[in-house]
Amino acid sequence: MEVLFVVLCFFGSWIGFAVWAHRHKKLSWTISAGGGFIVGCLSFIATSTIFIPDKEEAKAETPALTPEQQRAAERKKIIEQSFSAWDGSHRGLESLIKKSMNDPDSYQHVETVYWDRGEFLVVKTTFRGKNAFGAFMKNWVKAKVSLTGEVIEVIEQGG
Repeated sequence: MEVLFVVLCFFGSWIGFAVWAHRHKKLSWTISAGGGFIVGCLSFIATSTIFIPDKEEAKAETPALTPEQQRAAERKKIIEQSFSAWDGSHRGLESLIKKSMNDPDSYQHVETVYWDRGEFLVVKTTFRGKNAFGAFMKNWVKAKVSLTGEVIEVIEQGG
């Protein structure tokens, strides 16, 4: 991202100077391109030193996390690994639901929410799927799930 910003500034400065010079009849196009290149180089140096923070500075500005915050961040990361980044579904519960369906290929995820209960999660998934007659029905399943994503037990279900 930083490189893209610098490249855009570089070419923007070069083109900007060339257009300005041509409009004000200060330089011909051939000379203004060379002058624009010099201005662009200077802009590149100024931009890279002023607007792009040094990596060491960025690290120094970031406050250190307390041990409690570190544990919370690690816990959140472990929990999030059980959920799909694509649609938010819980992988373990989705697998269990599909195993119990009449037509697993008709499964369509609608929504998944969870509640953190300390030692475990309660996960509720709402989905659509074909019933025995081939009609799409909306259902939900609520389950007790371990922090690592394993379904411990189905608490309730409905439709």
